[in-house]
Amino acid sequence: MKRGWRGIVFLLIAAVCAPLLFAEISSAAGSGSEEKIFQSGAILTAAESKRLIGKAVAQMPVVRNALANGMVIIIKGTTNAYVAEEITGKKADHAAFVTGRIEPEKGTKNLPEAKPVNHVILEKGKIVDISLGEAAKKLKAGDVVIKGANALDYKNKVAAVNILHPEGGTTGTTMPFIVARKVH
Repeated sequence: MKRGWRGIVFLLIAAVCAPLLFAEISSAAGSGSEEKIFQSGAILTAAESKRLIGKAVAQMPVVRNALANGMVIIIKGTTNAYVAEEITGKKADHAAFVTGRIEPEKGTKNLPEAKPVNHVILEKGKIVDISLGEAAKKLKAGDVVIKGANALDYKNKVAAVNILHPEGGTTGTTMPFIVARKVH
């Protein structure tokens, strides 16, 4: 089976089976009879995992509300290329969304050629051509900034952002407005 179809088939199976599975768990747990708990698992490639994250983020009520009534900023990153595709419905150049990479000393250091792209900024669901700094200044309560993590603490189950830019990078540009204006 081709790789693309495998992901689609998995999502289709998950979409059909998950409601049935969780309905069984909730009815079994609440029935007072012998509890039946079912568990399932799947192994996804990195790309399939990112696609699933993109689909989930695009369906979040807070994101849908901001798309309808406010602003959504999708900051560049490898996972956010998939988020941008799911939200805008447009194909993204995934290589252009790579903002930095930490890699071992040995091995290839070449990224695929890509035309640089800006962060994706949407106002009331429409892509607007303004800088991240301008967009950050326009943020208000209820708006959404989507920023991926680039550092993971597996022990404590925490994702974080490793900032290497001397001025704080995209986090330094957006975080003061996010906090002050109660942006999501």
